[in-house]
Amino acid sequence: RMEGEEISIRYEFTGLRKDGTTVEIETFGSKIEYEGKPAILGFSLDISERKRAQEAILQGELKFRTLVQSMNEGLLQVDNDDVIQFANDRYCEIVGYTREELLGTPAYKLLADAKDRHLIIQKNLQRTTGLKDHYEVRLRRKNGDLIWARISGSPIYDDRGNVVGSLGVHTDVTERRHMEDEVIKGRDYFRQVIDLNPSFIFAKNRKGEFTLVNQAVADAYGTSVEDLLGKTDADFNPNREEVEHFRNDDLHVMDSMTEKFIAEEQITDAKGNVRYLQTIKRPIISADGTADQILGVATDITDRRKSEIERRKLEEQLLQSQKLESIGTLAAGIAHNFNNIMAIILGYASLLRNTKLDEEKARHSVEAICKAVGRGSDLVRELTTFARRTEPSFAPLSLNSMLSELIKLLVDTFPHSISVKFAPQDHLELVIADQNQLHQAVLNLCVNARDAMPKGGSLTIATHVCSADDIKGRFHKAEQGKYVCISVTDTGIGLSEEELNRIFEPFYTTKELGKGTGLGLAVVYGIVQRHHGYMDVQSQSGKGSTFSLYFPVASSSRSADLQEISVSDDVVGGKETILLVEDEELLLHFLKYILEMKGYTTMLARDGEEAVEVFEANQDKIDLVLTDIGLPKRSGWEAFQMMKEIRPSIKVILASGYLDIDRKAAMHDSGASDFIQKPYIPNDLLHRLRKVLDES
Repeated sequence: RMEGEEISIRYEFTGLRKDGTTVEIETFGSKIEYEGKPAILGFSLDISERKRAQEAILQGELKFRTLVQSMNEGLLQVDNDDVIQFANDRYCEIVGYTREELLGTPAYKLLADAKDRHLIIQKNLQRTTGLKDHYEVRLRRKNGDLIWARISGSPIYDDRGNVVGSLGVHTDVTERRHMEDEVIKGRDYFRQVIDLNPSFIFAKNRKGEFTLVNQAVADAYGTSVEDLLGKTDADFNPNREEVEHFRNDDLHVMDSMTEKFIAEEQITDAKGNVRYLQTIKRPIISADGTADQILGVATDITDRRKSEIERRKLEEQLLQSQKLESIGTLAAGIAHNFNNIMAIILGYASLLRNTKLDEEKARHSVEAICKAVGRGSDLVRELTTFARRTEPSFAPLSLNSMLSELIKLLVDTFPHSISVKFAPQDHLELVIADQNQLHQAVLNLCVNARDAMPKGGSLTIATHVCSADDIKGRFHKAEQGKYVCISVTDTGIGLSEEELNRIFEPFYTTKELGKGTGLGLAVVYGIVQRHHGYMDVQSQSGKGSTFSLYFPVASSSRSADLQEISVSDDVVGGKETILLVEDEELLLHFLKYILEMKGYTTMLARDGEEAVEVFEANQDKIDLVLTDIGLPKRSGWEAFQMMKEIRPSIKVILASGYLDIDRKAAMHDSGASDFIQKPYIPNDLLHRLRKVLDES
């Protein structure tokens, strides 16, 4: 090379150092004249570090390109005009174009929606200020398919710090967006389904706040679904007792992890109406096994409850009309007995007035009068007890005791041509029953028996215990174990087979027109069914009839309760002061006598106005008021209201010969402590009085 023109050279080589290590050398040389001869003047540099750095850069670029191409996300580089400068393989796969087709193309042309192009322009402007951003847009692939992409954009800077473009990471979120759309559709569908459901559907947390409600709940509370969420029943329900009841039940379900809780609840709606609900609640159990919410579904059963209440009222009215009909049929016997009683009293009284009797005959006359009065009192008590309208009261009952009282009424009122017999089984087990209803049922059977014996005959009432197996052939649902049977047998005209098939039909009667409503046996059948019992009849034309009523025996625990209650010790008295209000002078002094005999102090009043005056003058001394309701000048109820205004905490027992159920309930709600039925039974009166005084 020295033969040629003036030259310069550069070359690299790997040298071997004396210590055996290698070194990278770069040499530069130029042609010179040295001692008249051509020569090379050169210098060498150790470029080992630079070579290693270059190698590292090459390796880094290789790794970066490998990383970029292996990314699961698409990578797109654009300039400030949104023109594509680079796209990795994944981006090409996402949009379906080759890299060559994409380079130099505006990225916004891939957008499916025109509104997104405006979005991209805004993002590009923001990016020039150095802002990073995240957003989702729809892209149209080369084949026309639409996809959703999430873009995370970052600005690209030159060596002077100016933004020259952006790098965007594109993630295909089409599947996720479709799932979200399905969830939204499902949520909308679920909302439509629960809003169309007339039942109340709700969820609550431990604070009682609604986390889910349907339209039915919102309508009941007179608000919207949105306004209910996060609120509690207390924000919309004016009845605090109902709200507290809901709260206690909800916490019980969550704390006890009750799988299913069923209860009947009341809710006061936005219009102030009470609505009855049958509610099912269950806990919503979280991942850690605890329950912080409950889910509930409540069905509005208001119409059904109102129908039941109306049905019960009709049953009570029917039962009451049957009582009145029964009393009407017994009227002749009652009148006959009262005339006999009056004749006895008048006869012996005239002897005492007009004749000088010795002491023995006078004593005999007085005893006869007392016995006659006792008979009259018993008859009146039986009639008033039977005739008055009372609430159904199911309790352990001795049928022998009830029937013994009924026998007395029948003997006093039935024609003497009919012999009445009672054949009770000793030590008869108890039944759970309403005494008044069973009294009516048996009396209806006895009245029918009397009418079936117009020329006289024999009526036998008997009781006995039988097992379920004894009657299962006739009543296949009888599974109680043991039953008490009441049978009513007559020797009357009997029933034909056709009549037997129809006797329980309402308004069917074998009696003459105007002598029966045809409701008697239908009422008996309804009462027996209400007591979970069974009814049977055996009869032949001309050979009499036997009606049998079967009632389940009460459990031993309930029987023990009744026996314990029926055993009474001497009545406990007291030292309190009682205001007695009664317009019958003799009865007033009788009450005064029995109370003072038991240690009480009494004050007396004979009408409503005097009662209020005595109470106002002695309000700090009087512990209890016993007042008749039917008083002159001012009723006992009116007097009680005025006493309450003077001293709201006063305890009052109201007495009456007859008290309607609805009126009694209203008086109880207004603060009456207790009620007692006239005529007074001293022990009962003293027991009730002591109970009220001892109540806190």
